[in-house]
Amino acid sequence: MPERIESNKFSYILLSSISGQDKKLGDDSANSADRAVDGRIRLDPLFTRHLAGRNPLALASKFSYVVDAVILVFAAVVVVRRIGWTAYLGAIIVYGVVGHWIVYQSEWIQTLIRFASPLFGVFDSVDATLSNLALKDGTRQFVTWLIMLDLWLASVPVGMLCLSLCVASIRQPEESLNLDDLRERRLVISWALALAATLFVLAIIGIKVSVDWPLELLERSQADALKPVANGIILNAGANNTLIMITMFAPALIAYVLDVRRYRAGRFGADQTAEADDGLSFTTVSAVVGAITMVTPLLTGPLLELVKTVVFRS
Repeated sequence: MPERIESNKFSYILLSSISGQDKKLGDDSANSADRAVDGRIRLDPLFTRHLAGRNPLALASKFSYVVDAVILVFAAVVVVRRIGWTAYLGAIIVYGVVGHWIVYQSEWIQTLIRFASPLFGVFDSVDATLSNLALKDGTRQFVTWLIMLDLWLASVPVGMLCLSLCVASIRQPEESLNLDDLRERRLVISWALALAATLFVLAIIGIKVSVDWPLELLERSQADALKPVANGIILNAGANNTLIMITMFAPALIAYVLDVRRYRAGRFGADQTAEADDGLSFTTVSAVVGAITMVTPLLTGPLLELVKTVVFRS
């Protein structure tokens, strides 16, 4: 049998160590030409797949950190102007504490992690096989730690988006309503919707690549057996994120629509032409785009799977 060569960087099979009998048997296989060349090495496919699986998860985490930072800047622009820096910084601390409890203490996230145990358990076997590639505390522990860290860090921007929508949607007396403030509220809602959708989609992508990673390390039949578990995790995360988005934006949208109606009733009366020209209405296209944006986290998993199937397995 080929000899596995272990080092602190690589795990591979040295083909020149194949015995004469093994080489003779190998010559009958389809890839005998590759195995017959002495002095060459062939990387262990398990090694390459395991190493490649780290990259998508790392990239998803990095992009989510960038979006987190952008959301915090957006929230500063909206919140500080209205209630000051003290409230802004205090809110970050409060949301950080609450987010830490939700991620590390509540049963909501812990149940999701336990549901993923059959998938992440694959890493234990891989680490035992490729001991030189295993992370210090194990790949399973690292992936779990990174997912929970990303969720905790994302909880602060999500909370700050909620605060931005709240402070921008405080309903004023009818005589205080003006066109510029209403247009600004519409802009805040539009930007907040785009940022929230981006963050939640990145979260779903991160979860998807984290459950696809162990599946790529298994034989096809075993991977197919665990596929429903992976799909269930992705669907659960997508549904939760979509519900969070609806909960975040429904009050702000309702308050905005009611205030626009009050403003138009007091300013224009029955003049429909003036209403159409004030720039406060959501067009049909923007309304449809907004509705699709809200359900984007729910659709991200199936869409990624469709693209993967069509592009990479066609």
